[in-house]
Amino acid sequence: MRWKCRDGTVLEISEMTDRHLANAIAYMRRNASVFQERSLRRLNASVDDLQGECAQDHANDELRAFEEMDAEEFIETHPSFLTLLAEQRRRARQARNEEIANAPTRANR
Repeated sequence: MRWKCRDGTVLEISEMTDRHLANAIAYMRRNASVFQERSLRRLNASVDDLQGECAQDHANDELRAFEEMDAEEFIETHPSFLTLLAEQRRRARQARNEEIANAPTRANR
């Protein structure tokens, strides 16, 4: 997944520095209500494009569920936010594994 920076640069989330990754997560948390509003506007606009009453009903139910969430709850479901968190967890696991692999063993002490 890609992230668009403030200066317009687009980069893969996997290529972000640890600090950039943490800042992006914090940015999304701080601006959760903006992301929620933007997403709801897009969803509202797309519901009318769906074919069939059942599809529209389902979409409207999903829309209502998102509208009832507070912004902090909503951001926890946002795909970009989830991708950022997953990358941060992956890096933490990798760092722990490297630390374990590089730890001195009893035989090397």
